[in-house]
Amino acid sequence: MLAFPPLPTARVSYGKPGYQDWAFNLSDPEGMYPRPPGRHGAVDWFADGGTPVKASRAGKVVEVIASRGNSGQVFGGVVKIEEPDGTVWVYRHVDPYVGLGTPVVAGQTIAIVTRWVGGPSHLHMEIWRTLRGGYTFSNAIDPRSYTFTLVYRGEGKPPPPHGDSLRLVVNDRQWSGWEEAAGAIEWIVRNGLRSSSDAAIAWRGSIWRGPKAVTSVAKNLNRNFLEV
Repeated sequence: MLAFPPLPTARVSYGKPGYQDWAFNLSDPEGMYPRPPGRHGAVDWFADGGTPVKASRAGKVVEVIASRGNSGQVFGGVVKIEEPDGTVWVYRHVDPYVGLGTPVVAGQTIAIVTRWVGGPSHLHMEIWRTLRGGYTFSNAIDPRSYTFTLVYRGEGKPPPPHGDSLRLVVNDRQWSGWEEAAGAIEWIVRNGLRSSSDAAIAWRGSIWRGPKAVTSVAKNLNRNFLEV
């Protein structure tokens, strides 16, 4: 099943390019019922506070809770969106931008990530089988059952080719294809590469080597395909 990624980068956590923190089904004192110990029935998408959060699927807003501050384990607010088939997407640790009853389309901005003072800011996203099933682990769907396909800038603009047409290597790490490399590219644009880095990038039959060349190509690819 395809879904819009709720944040601009599909695979980034704690500033590490290409890393996904799926943390689903781990023990969590604040997790879903039954307790103890509770289960973390969600995925955490790490991003800076203030980053726009977009609806992963179209539906109707069935609950909005305003932000409860930015400290403690239960911080920020909540937006719940119900799909026509009854599946519910729950976005936590956010400052809501939509109201109760609002219809939304996939990719629409619905909130921003709350700036958390207790750790790295992030979106906690759950998927429920039904609204009535509530905050129980038996009602939770593992987000890995969905493919969060990157949606690129400009709705009327064709996306870059998928598959392995793009390859990126930095030191001992390698990414193949846009789905894997997008997060790393955005990280390089934000942070750059050390002059001592062993880096190379291949795209449309051309290869660029060295941190300076790779950073330049990453900036061009980010500007043309990834920036929102």
